[in-house]
Amino acid sequence: MNHLESCVSVDESAFDIDIRPSGGWSFKGTPAIVTTLNTRAVSPTVLGALSAKYVVSMKLRNPQERSFKKLQIDSGNYKRKAPSNQRSLPLKELSLAII
Repeated sequence: MNHLESCVSVDESAFDIDIRPSGGWSFKGTPAIVTTLNTRAVSPTVLGALSAKYVVSMKLRNPQERSFKKLQIDSGNYKRKAPSNQRSLPLKELSLAII
């Protein structure tokens, strides 16, 4: 099998647009104070398929928009009554039955 002709590598990579340098340079004896913009950009994902000779496919995917609607999930966590034949005796009757 010739891997140079028959293999294709598929890779996914995140690309963060908001990366800013966290440090800076200053003159001797003064503190390095850096102010950066605080942006909230979406972080796209780069999907690529490469062979040894050429690029097969390259796609840029943006994340899905977040929905701010709250979902109502019915989980069924309700208090349930025991069936009438399995109900426990009240504490008074239970203590009398033990004596």
